[in-house]
Amino acid sequence: SNNSLSFSFTGTGINIIGVPANNMGIAKVTIDGTSYSVDLYSSTTQWQKSVFSKTSLASGTHTITITCTGTKNSAS
Repeated sequence: SNNSLSFSFTGTGINIIGVPANNMGIAKVTIDGTSYSVDLYSSTTQWQKSVFSKTSLASGTHTITITCTGTKNSAS
């Protein structure tokens, strides 16, 4: 848990593609200091699925951090 990935991007939005599955946990996505919880649980594996999308950001450079929380959906 608490492993993370951070990077900057330029634009007004971002879309994260992932693989929700029955053994996946909950991630924390932070953009410019605002955090969102992203549950990656799915009863079936879903390849190349949009798992998080944020639009309507101010035009410019933004910083995103994706963190493994070490927690899971109770169904996972």
